[in-house]
Amino acid sequence: MGNVFCVVCGCVGQASVGVVERWGRFEKIAEPGFHCFNPLAGQFLAGMLSTRISSLDVRIETKTKDNVFVQMLCSIQYRVIKQNADDAFYELQNPKEQIQAYVFDVVRAHVPKMTLDELFEQKGDVAQAVLEELEKVMGAYGYSIEHILMVDVIPDASVRKAMNEINAGYSEASACKCIQRRSRENSPSEKSRSRCRSQVPRRGWHGEAEAGNNRWLGREHLELLSQGGRNLCQGGDGSHDDHPVL
Repeated sequence: MGNVFCVVCGCVGQASVGVVERWGRFEKIAEPGFHCFNPLAGQFLAGMLSTRISSLDVRIETKTKDNVFVQMLCSIQYRVIKQNADDAFYELQNPKEQIQAYVFDVVRAHVPKMTLDELFEQKGDVAQAVLEELEKVMGAYGYSIEHILMVDVIPDASVRKAMNEINAGYSEASACKCIQRRSRENSPSEKSRSRCRSQVPRRGWHGEAEAGNNRWLGREHLELLSQGGRNLCQGGDGSHDDHPVL
């Protein structure tokens, strides 16, 4: 009798990879498409992994530098690397729990160094720190971290209430100042003072002042002109001439 080969056929779907074993040992990665396996030779399809992007939402509760308890919602997008699908298949039994543990560790190491205001302003820096740590760790297990988003920072309910009351107080104070300023500007006494200030003549560089369309000279200029006029009238020997007096 000749050798009898029993061939089993299988199909790997799109956006997936198959893990092929021979006698219980990893042999190769099966790309999407139709494949034939020989179970008599110990070859079979051990399992399949999806290469689509998966999303994991992690909620972390921690405390800031100014002793405010906050909840942070972090969204991680990851996928299996095709070339390292065997590592993803054999190394990690539950990748979501592993990712979640590292997110907790990194966030709770960075957030206590920031105040609440700094956390709102620099939450992108926290996301970047989580991304760098996860890429370093999960890359060894055949996973690629695509994106990390700090979706929301939620302070404690009592803190949110206090912040809203403070903002409301600032708004009311600003409104009261604006109303008082407008009431002073519209009052009759303020209008009269403004009118008086606008009518006060402004003294120029040469002592000239202007009020309406009339111009006048300073006291010093008038005294000089008067003295010059008397000199012209008296002449050189003190006699009076017919010159007009200025």
